[in-house]
Amino acid sequence: MKKILADFQTLIQKLSNALEQPLPGIEAQMRMLPEGRLPAAPASNYIDAATLICLYISDDTIFFPVIRRANHPKDRHRQQISFPGGKREKGETLRETALREAFEELGIYPDDVIILGRLTSLPIPVSGFIMHPFLAYCKKMPAFHIDPDEVQSVHLISINDLISKDTIKVKEWILGNKKRKVPVFQINELRIWGATAMVLSEFAAILSKLLIEADE
Repeated sequence: MKKILADFQTLIQKLSNALEQPLPGIEAQMRMLPEGRLPAAPASNYIDAATLICLYISDDTIFFPVIRRANHPKDRHRQQISFPGGKREKGETLRETALREAFEELGIYPDDVIILGRLTSLPIPVSGFIMHPFLAYCKKMPAFHIDPDEVQSVHLISINDLISKDTIKVKEWILGNKKRKVPVFQINELRIWGATAMVLSEFAAILSKLLIEADE
């Protein structure tokens, strides 16, 4: 167990260092862009939102939680898989927003979270938000308590599954009244696409690069 914890701390330090370097950015995000859609440029009227990818170790495996959003009729992303997160409130920093939303939606205590840095921000035209993803780790395994008004269920993804070569699939869906090819992360029962998949693509690119460097 000591070796697993040491390896985890080594990974955390390497991730922290990687986030201070130029990021894979839009090139990695675009790998999960649905067919027929172009990358969106930030607009002055976009609303800031922050999300949290929070790593923790359990049973010798590194996980992070994602949520299935509640079924609100007015939510353009209802019942989709996303990160805990939401709109920045007046007077908040984006970092504070990410921590608050993770606590409100999943019961992750801010004092247990160490922020490592930020991934590349992503405009989401369909809802008018610009997502600012934060990468962090929990000092201990969270005791999840979901907010049923916001969250239908919580699911755990291991970083091993995220970077598996068999994880990314291409599906044909009807989007905008037209059949389109949509790249998705298929992880166990989860099918992750859209903005969440684009952010995960950048995170996976960073992890894969660290693994390649470790093998050299």
